Amino acid sequence: MPTHSSPEKKHSPSPPDDLASRLEKKLAAYATRGQISCARAHQLAAEVGISPLTVGQALDRLHIKIRRCQLGLFGHDPQGRIVPDNIHVPPRLKEELAVRRQDDRLPCRDAWELAREFGLSRLDICGACEKLDIRISHCQLGAF
Repeated sequence: MPTHSSPEKKHSPSPPDDLASRLEKKLAAYATRGQISCARAHQLAAEVGISPLTVGQALDRLHIKIRRCQLGLFGHDPQGRIVPDNIHVPPRLKEELAVRRQDDRLPCRDAWELAREFGLSRLDICGACEKLDIRISHCQLGAF
C-alpha cells in the first residue's frame, strides 16, 4: 500500500474556507469508519466541481484513508491489491502504452483514458501495465 507523507509536505495550502468547509462536511458524510472509496472520492469531486487532487488533499487533512483503488492497486480487503496477472495485451494497447509511459511509469489519468479508449476496465489496463513492467504513477487523488 502506498505510504502517505504528512499533508503539509505533500500538498499546497487548503482551498478557501467556504469550499473547505463544504467539502469536509460532504467527506464526513461519505466516509465510513475513517475510509472512503476511490470511486466515491471521484464522485464527490465531480459533485462539488473540484479536482480529485483537492479531494485527496482534504482526505489527508481529515485523516480519511482511500480504499478500493479503481486500478486495483490498494485498499481491497483482504488481499490489498486485485490487479489481474493473466491479461492479454493487444498489440495496439502495447503500442499506446509505449507512447504514453514516462520512465516506465504511466500516470493514473492516462490509465483511465486508455480504459475508456480501448473499452477495457481500469483493472485490465493496470494488469497490462504490470505485465509490461510499467508502474502507475500520479494518483489523481494524490495517494501515490
